[in-house]
Amino acid sequence: MGATLITVALSLFVGGSYAELGHDIAHRLETMRKDFVANVSHELRTPITAVRSAAETARRAIGKDPEAALARLGRMKFHLDQSVVLGEPNLAQLMISHPNDSGLAMDQVTRSYATPHFVRSVEVRYGGKLVMNAEVDFSISENPNFRFYFVPNGEGELDAKVVDNENLEFTARVKLDSARLGLASVPR
Repeated sequence: MGATLITVALSLFVGGSYAELGHDIAHRLETMRKDFVANVSHELRTPITAVRSAAETARRAIGKDPEAALARLGRMKFHLDQSVVLGEPNLAQLMISHPNDSGLAMDQVTRSYATPHFVRSVEVRYGGKLVMNAEVDFSISENPNFRFYFVPNGEGELDAKVVDNENLEFTARVKLDSARLGLASVPR
């Protein structure tokens, strides 16, 4: 900056006019102003962009979409091995679609806590007999899965009943018959 001013002052002294000097200074001041505005604008936009980007990343990392979770609320499905054997322990899985919010985790985007909404009890029966029962006082996990064994002694239904802390009840049922699952007797 100092060298530029000296050059301008020398050109004025040597024979330059005041008009040339005014134009040169005005042009350089305009260039400095544009650079300043561009730099300040960039410095202000960068933190805002960084905050927006972090919020979007957190939203994606959290992965919870409350509306989508409520739309799937209570959907349940049993998964059984294709070869169910009578009189033997058979592995089964109960998959429950439930948001299971404990109310203890802070949403990093809104900085608020979700209202607790979680599975409170799970009961599975086969042919009316209790196979599995779980009573919980807290959130297990989002969309919990329960794996368990049961021993079918004949055709029947595997029933699940789930109750959450808002007393909403959800049920699922799968019928085990020889035609549907190919039940086979254990050779003795």
